[in-house]
Amino acid sequence: MANNQVFASDVTIDKLVIHSSFGQYDLMAHLVELNIYENIFKDHLSANLTLVDSFNLPYKLPICGEETIEIVYRLSGHDGATSNIVSPPLFHIHEIKGRFLKTPQSQQFTLALVSEQYMSNTHTRVCKAYSDGVWTADEIVSDIWSNYLDDGHGDLEIEPAGRLDCIVPNWTPFETFKWICDRAHPEDEESIRNYLYYETMDTTYFTSLNNLVNQTKDNPVVTFTKVPRANDASKVEGLSANIIKVESISYINQFQKVKNINEGLYCSKLITHDIVKKKILQHDYTMYDDFDTNKNLGEFPLTSDSETEYQTGNTFRHSFAPPVDPSTAVEEGRRLSDYTDSRVNYYPKHDNMYAINTNSTYDNKVEDWKQRRASQIMQYNGVQMQVKCFGISFLRIGMVVNLFVPSPESTSRGNSEDAYDKYLTGKYMITAIRHILGYDKGEVSYGMLLELRKDALEDEVGSRMPQKLGNE
Repeated sequence: MANNQVFASDVTIDKLVIHSSFGQYDLMAHLVELNIYENIFKDHLSANLTLVDSFNLPYKLPICGEETIEIVYRLSGHDGATSNIVSPPLFHIHEIKGRFLKTPQSQQFTLALVSEQYMSNTHTRVCKAYSDGVWTADEIVSDIWSNYLDDGHGDLEIEPAGRLDCIVPNWTPFETFKWICDRAHPEDEESIRNYLYYETMDTTYFTSLNNLVNQTKDNPVVTFTKVPRANDASKVEGLSANIIKVESISYINQFQKVKNINEGLYCSKLITHDIVKKKILQHDYTMYDDFDTNKNLGEFPLTSDSETEYQTGNTFRHSFAPPVDPSTAVEEGRRLSDYTDSRVNYYPKHDNMYAINTNSTYDNKVEDWKQRRASQIMQYNGVQMQVKCFGISFLRIGMVVNLFVPSPESTSRGNSEDAYDKYLTGKYMITAIRHILGYDKGEVSYGMLLELRKDALEDEVGSRMPQKLGNE
């Protein structure tokens, strides 16, 4: 039976060992800090293990890049009867960094760690044809993962996807997954183009942002707030109610207008060249026309499609090729969605691409995915917040949470609605987690830094009237 949990940050490290040519060695007495990183936009886990020693472990073990680190830790259950055991995958050492003499008789250094899947990926190349319309995107990912990356630690959770033809030209698995994620879509929904492949502490995922939002948007797993709860110094009471009192809330990013324009968030233009039929077409894309087809964390885009003051609003858009649909071609306009010349992409295409026989009708459909994916992924670069709190073992990247951000107004005058920033408060997705296990004077603490992002707002941003209409 576990001991009663006194503080929400209480943690016990059951195993922190290195496996080297010397054998198994317990590193617990040398621990300064362990950081484990999860990121929804990265394909693997990584970690940093900072140690202090007076035995010269890098020489005695020795540590030369062939060693592995095994970690197991647990948090006592809130009822004192169970334990939440966390066992990350086996980590491999790939670098020693930050090594220095702390005192004349001791040194400190950090071991940079990567997951076993990352090491398998580094040693592997895939050369295989998945063509003639018999493979779906999820089946390709599953086939490659099970053959090359399955480390026996956790399962691969897959969201079904539509048909996809490809011939993998001696790429690593992660390179292949990136190519597939760019093109994958749900079987019955061409407009969803935000699939991701990522690894967590216990599971690997191939799924879309759309699916993650759909799973937990209506029932966020926890609520983060800066407002203290009375008589809850240990924070356990709040945790039992799924209310997390955070230590700090930081603003990472709210928007980067020029970057958003350059990368095609608001609108873009695609020129496709069929090199067999010698046919060139121009495709216009606008985020605002596509917004309602996705599952978003809010009901409204992060910006309104207002008219602008730009002089270029008085000019016609450049025509690089005949429009694929003259009725929807963007030729002029002053709104943010009208400046399709701000991002122009070129992409080849032709019939029978990746085909084994001439009967194949495969089309890479670049006009359906390239502009959409760039915009849908960029939407999650909108509002980004960082929350610092005690360690919560069940939180994983991809989960949706509530965040209440205090308003900087001097007083709310008793009105609870005025106590929170209406623009920043709302539903967010956890997109990155830094698990921090520190050791000081015989006590182990567990904290977290969480990156939270949202792609939409709960309230509509009003349209703005321009000060002028260019230099008329």
